[in-house]
Amino acid sequence: MDANVSPENEREAEVARLEAYHAAKRARETAAAWLGVEIEELMDAGSFAFPEEADAAVKVNDPVDMTADLVRIPGDMAYWTAAFAEAERGVQTLKVEIKVAEGRAWLAARKRQEMNGKKPTDKTTEAMVAVDEAVVTLRTALAEYVAKRKHLEGIVDAIKTKRDMLITLGANQRKEMDALNASVRA
Repeated sequence: MDANVSPENEREAEVARLEAYHAAKRARETAAAWLGVEIEELMDAGSFAFPEEADAAVKVNDPVDMTADLVRIPGDMAYWTAAFAEAERGVQTLKVEIKVAEGRAWLAARKRQEMNGKKPTDKTTEAMVAVDEAVVTLRTALAEYVAKRKHLEGIVDAIKTKRDMLITLGANQRKEMDALNASVRA
């Protein structure tokens, strides 16, 4: 125990450390739930992989008979747009959670500095907030969620492009068939 710190201040500091620990744990659990992964996976998170089920949604499977592809576009759009919207909601929610965690970390950092008999400074407090476990965990989760949202946005854009391409291919096929029919009639 530091001679300059009273037992009461030391208990308060320990309570603040425990609160920070539990806040970081809740942040990891919340971020893991939003991302749909286990906490261990979140800590070892690599880049978001392109989902296999998106492959069929964005590719033209049969350029000659486009009926199946045309029929599945509305369902694909609904599914992937909903996934994108969920990722966007997660991003916005994480931004709010980060602000809350930063506020808590700021107050705890100021209190720790005061308990240690030091005059709290903004620079020191900002540094303590920047390395706060809950804040770092949430910022990491936000980065992962932004990447996931960007991938989902790309899938939605690819489906829109596929729809436009199928419409163009269909129009071209109709022109070819009309020209072929006109030459057969003549």
